[in-house]
Amino acid sequence: MSRLKTDRRPDQIRIRLITMSRLKTDRRPDQIRIRLITMSRLKADRRPDQIRIRLITMSRPKTDGRPDQIRIRLITMSRLKTDGRPDQIRIRLITMSRLKTDGTPDEIRIRLITMSRLKTDGRPDQIRIRLITMSRLKTDGRPDKIRIRLITMSRLKTDGRPDQIRIRLITMSQIKTDGRSDQIRIRLITMSRLKTDGRPDQIRIRLITMSRLKTDGRPDQIRIRLITMSRLKTDRRPDQIRIRLITMSRLKTDRRPDQIRIRLITMSRLKTDRRPDQIRIRLITMSRLKTDGRPDQIRSLRTFKLEFGI
Repeated sequence: MSRLKTDRRPDQIRIRLITMSRLKTDRRPDQIRIRLITMSRLKADRRPDQIRIRLITMSRPKTDGRPDQIRIRLITMSRLKTDGRPDQIRIRLITMSRLKTDGTPDEIRIRLITMSRLKTDGRPDQIRIRLITMSRLKTDGRPDKIRIRLITMSRLKTDGRPDQIRIRLITMSQIKTDGRSDQIRIRLITMSRLKTDGRPDQIRIRLITMSRLKTDGRPDQIRIRLITMSRLKTDRRPDQIRIRLITMSRLKTDRRPDQIRIRLITMSRLKTDRRPDQIRIRLITMSRLKTDGRPDQIRSLRTFKLEFGI
């Protein structure tokens, strides 16, 4: 109707072009079938001889690259560049703004949807990454046994180098991490600053800090649950010690004797009942009170007013 150009040089390609406003091509021969509908400009090179490409472009182009291991569906309103070199990657890219992916690692499937949000599900071989970034978020995902789910409104940097830890970080003002890997579960909620290393591999630490709270958790048989607002409650069940501390003022305990259960409540009065193995001590102190609980066969009661009784 208007101008129609066909180049039938390749001896395996049959081209049937009907162009009025629509252009339909059915390339049945040996490895390539291309159906092109172009209202505006459409460029296809069809060089790889194992790729079936179906392009429909009005403002949107859709490509389904089934050949050997790659299926690419591209919807681009602005600029979108994909090379698809790694032969084990399926990439589905939807870009309204700019999105750049190279897909070089040949074991990763990335599904990127970026409008202002970006969601990636890296199922291949050991990594699943779901990234939602409103601001800047950088993840490399090198360790091959880590699942990281990062939701960052402000800045959040994680490297995930230790290859046995699953970290789930949600940071808005709160960050919650559940490090189930190998023996550590850490749930951190921090409004201000909170630093935990979680090195000991038998410790579960749940830290809720409104003010500053520093715990290292080095002893490898202690579970510590710390809630500090003005009060601090810890229940240390593991192996022989249960300590419940409620402190409005300052309270220091060393918990060295490994057969003693100490329950300390200090406001102005401090009551401790040390039932384990041979010691029961009830201490009421208004001023200073120091107890170590070393003698393991003595029952003593001390009060500030020298009251005696058990």
